Amino acid sequence: MAKQSVAQRSERLQKYSNLGPLTSKTFDNLIREGQSPEEHTQELFARIFDTSRAYAVNPDGWLVLMGPSGTGKTHIAAAIANERIAHGEPALFMVTPDLLDHLRSAFAPESEVTYDELFEQVRNAPLLVLDDLGANSSTAWAQEKLFQLINHRYNSRLPTVVTSNLRRDDLDERLRMRLCDEGLSKLFSLHLDGSSAELIELNAIDRPDIKEKTFDKFSVNFPKIPVDSRKQISDAIRDAKLYAQRPKGWLVIRGTAGSGRTHFAAAIAHERQAQSNDALYIFSHELMDAVRQSMRFDDDREARKSGISEGRDKRILQKVMRAPFLIVDDVGKFPPTQWEESTLYQLVNYRQTNNLPTVFVVDESQKRLPEWLSAKLMSKQSYIVTLSDPRARA
Repeated sequence: MAKQSVAQRSERLQKYSNLGPLTSKTFDNLIREGQSPEEHTQELFARIFDTSRAYAVNPDGWLVLMGPSGTGKTHIAAAIANERIAHGEPALFMVTPDLLDHLRSAFAPESEVTYDELFEQVRNAPLLVLDDLGANSSTAWAQEKLFQLINHRYNSRLPTVVTSNLRRDDLDERLRMRLCDEGLSKLFSLHLDGSSAELIELNAIDRPDIKEKTFDKFSVNFPKIPVDSRKQISDAIRDAKLYAQRPKGWLVIRGTAGSGRTHFAAAIAHERQAQSNDALYIFSHELMDAVRQSMRFDDDREARKSGISEGRDKRILQKVMRAPFLIVDDVGKFPPTQWEESTLYQLVNYRQTNNLPTVFVVDESQKRLPEWLSAKLMSKQSYIVTLSDPRARA
């Protein structure tokens, strides 16, 4: 009798889920690293896989997966729903264009379910998987219905999985504010273009010398460090971890050579990467070299004729400027040229104007910061960490 009851409940959950043929999509038949030949994309997909599987066990908050068709987003989304059903819990899977069609048809007198009943069912589903957001027509009615749905689930903090082939910046502003709320959502993007490929090369977070630098390996118990200094460093680590989890404003790490400033910044990057997978860790001089090199490439007449390189340097700089979470290391290590100072000003000013969370790692060995940059970094919006004692290094 109990077995029959379990079977009946499973059948009801399957019918409620609206998965249809997607019931075959599970984590067991999904390649953990995905099918991309690119190592970086494989690593990213593996993180998405692990995060999604953990989410399926305990769906808390939102999970947002963005990327082009064929990257495995729908398989992962369906696998989450199937995992919940396997645990005897409900999950509702809706393809966005189909949902909008169902809502329109619910207005018809012959409809078996009323519009209000259907909309209420979707709005308050214990776990809603909304697939292919952005594939629908951009009519005012469709946009308003989607906003009402997402806004209700956002305000109620209801577990939701969203997949979309759009890029973050292409989302409707009202939807973007909710889908990308770091206090609620974990967002992963599988989009990759030319400037993104440049950023992969620039991002130092996975380099061997940076990868090993974590807070666990940052020594606060060095025998010769005074007790007061140990407490100061310990407090700084605590505050840095909190910043990585809920970043607001700027964090400025000041230190001389050997103070451990790069280790401290790298540890923040890893902490942030574990939270939201959006940490971009760059060295100032490498950014300048990359932008300068792409500008030279743009000067090539044949490349310009082909249209391949047009605006490429601007896209690289703009990608860095707009990064959700940016760490810029070695600021002030080398005296900037006039062009480099102008480029750095664009970056710093944009992030200050748009209040984007940024960690600046300042080399105080040479005292080469321009006055305008010192003024901006030491403004009221910055939290300052000073690592001046060489004995504090890991």
